[in-house]
Amino acid sequence: MTNPKTAQGLEPTISADSMMPPTDLKREVRTYLDTIIGYLDLLREDAKEQGEKAMSPELERIWTASIELAALVEEN
Repeated sequence: MTNPKTAQGLEPTISADSMMPPTDLKREVRTYLDTIIGYLDLLREDAKEQGEKAMSPELERIWTASIELAALVEEN
């Protein structure tokens, strides 16, 4: 049995009325992902202009993960 004093803070704070419809949420997520991908593309171009062959491995992982997430968002 849970203690009522500790269970009070575990109640959901978002009501069903305030939740975004799935299409709006998908658009929001996709907008942020597109911004991240665009910024990483700019960093990639800057790296090439400075004579580097590629972005740092950390930025490449972020870019790859962003592309994969964007594909998952588009599938669903």
